[in-house]
Amino acid sequence: MAKTTTSGGLPSIDPSRRNRILQDVLKGVSRSFYLTLRVLPKGLREPMGLAYLLARAADTISDRRRAGFSGAWLEDLLTFRAQVAGPADFDVLQG
Repeated sequence: MAKTTTSGGLPSIDPSRRNRILQDVLKGVSRSFYLTLRVLPKGLREPMGLAYLLARAADTISDRRRAGFSGAWLEDLLTFRAQVAGPADFDVLQG
């Protein structure tokens, strides 16, 4: 599937595919949080899910540092920052 760009030049994917990716990732990392999202109004599910995943990613990176993976910690932190700042790298979601 070809990637299109938004008006800001960032790659984008169609909303239904984005929603499937978000649901799959949430189910994989927190089944109970994923289920609680279902009670929110539809317009809040995606932003709340993304906020949760950002916090979860930051927490995981922090835990790796405390566990002594300092080299991996820095690489993970730089990847996290790059993903937040854009442009998006959809291949990261597959890893």
